[in-house]
Amino acid sequence: MIAKVYEVSRNLGKDWDLVAKALCNKKLALDRLLAGLDGLSFSRANLAQIVEVHGKLDQHLCKQLAEAGGHRKVHSRASFVSKYLHFHRPDIFPILDSLAELGVKAKIEGRLPKVTNPGNSPSERYERFCLAILLLQSSGKFENKSLRQIDDKLVKKGQKEREKKQHTAS
Repeated sequence: MIAKVYEVSRNLGKDWDLVAKALCNKKLALDRLLAGLDGLSFSRANLAQIVEVHGKLDQHLCKQLAEAGGHRKVHSRASFVSKYLHFHRPDIFPILDSLAELGVKAKIEGRLPKVTNPGNSPSERYERFCLAILLLQSSGKFENKSLRQIDDKLVKKGQKEREKKQHTAS
């Protein structure tokens, strides 16, 4: 987890204070969102709620960063948000990052599932990632594995894929 946070921190630069303030200012609302997931598991039936919570936190964080930065364009923090939510609810939120995405694409042979609401950009990436994990679980590749174990496997696969691409490019 520490390595994941460090990896994300390189992309946030001096925005760490802003991120901390944005999360602390909405702590009660975030607690309510997470409490609304009590008793749920990571499943296709619960995916809409999971993606909605992820999307709301991502939008809030981007809005706060944009306001603090003079309304500059702020791109989605989907990776950071997934790691933050996974810390609080490791049973519900898979960790999205570039290596895990590479790993999941390789495992499903590049055919990412279609999302329910195409064009909903911040949530669409996370929803597609979650759908791919659910697809892998239903195919038996990740049967009886926790989301943490799945993340470890996807990151390792992603590292191999990245090395393959680098080797092919050179």
